[in-house]
Amino acid sequence: MRRSNPATSPVPTHKRSSHRFLIWVTVLAVLILTVLACNMPSLTHPAAISNMTLDQALAVTPRDDRPEILKRMGRPDAFRITFETLNSKVVRYEQWSYFDDQTCMDFMNGTLVSTEKLDPLPDGSIFASEYDPQSFQAGMSPQDVTTLMGDTQLTQLDTADEGVTGGQVMAGQQILLGFDQGQLVYVETLVLTPQVNQ
Repeated sequence: MRRSNPATSPVPTHKRSSHRFLIWVTVLAVLILTVLACNMPSLTHPAAISNMTLDQALAVTPRDDRPEILKRMGRPDAFRITFETLNSKVVRYEQWSYFDDQTCMDFMNGTLVSTEKLDPLPDGSIFASEYDPQSFQAGMSPQDVTTLMGDTQLTQLDTADEGVTGGQVMAGQQILLGFDQGQLVYVETLVLTPQVNQ
C-alpha cells in the first residue's frame, strides 16, 4: 500500500520494526527454498493494492469473494497473507495463485481487487493446496497455529542474529509463518519445483 513520503511523514518506530520484520520473513522464505534446492514462483505484493492511498484502502466496501472462488476453483496452489494495522484497523492482504489456470488473485479484506496471469510451472511441481488460507486469522498466537496445524511439524527459526526484535518465524512443510509480538502477521505457502538442468 502506498504511504506518504517518509521524509515528510516519519513512520512510528514500532511500525518500521513490523515492516522490517515482514520484509525479513519474505527474504527468509527465498533463502529456505534455496537451501532446499527448490525454486519458488514469484509472488509480488498486489500492484492494485500498492497503488491505493490509505483513505482509498480503508474506504473499500467489505465483500468476501473468497468463498465463491474456493467453491469454484478449490484451494489455491499457493498463497500469501499479510496483516497490517492501519488507523487502528487490521487490514488483511492476500494473494492466491492457481498455476494450472495461470491465474493470480489479489484480495483485501476478502474483496477481490485484481487478477493477473501467471507463467506455467514445470511438470513435477508440488503445490501446497492442502492448506486453507481462511484458516489463518489475525491475532493468532504461535500456540493457536500449532494447534491448527495438527500433525504438521513446525520448526521455530532463530531470528536473533538478524536483529529482529519481537519477531518469531516458524516453518513447516511448504509453509512459513511470521509472528510479531506474539501475533500472526504473515503466512506463505510455497510451491516446490524440480531443478531444471541448464
